[in-house]
Amino acid sequence: MSRVGTIDPAVLSPRLRRRLHFTWHLCSVYMLLTAAAVAWPGTPLPLIRLIGAIYLALGLVALWMSRGRHVSGPLFTGAGILALIG
Repeated sequence: MSRVGTIDPAVLSPRLRRRLHFTWHLCSVYMLLTAAAVAWPGTPLPLIRLIGAIYLALGLVALWMSRGRHVSGPLFTGAGILALIG
């Protein structure tokens, strides 16, 4: 382990590395789809609020878990707030 709470990628099996790589890109596609849903004209307001609440919650959890040191916390929190305020 290189740091407390992190895993050195060199110790991961090739299968696990592929799975993590796939999951990373799947999450990226999901984020693009939710951004399109929020920006699409005529998207129902409850759906936009649900997406905003989920991103806000994810951002706050990321801020708390990383103690504010990971870039995802502020980005997810900001995306959630922007979706909620319209």
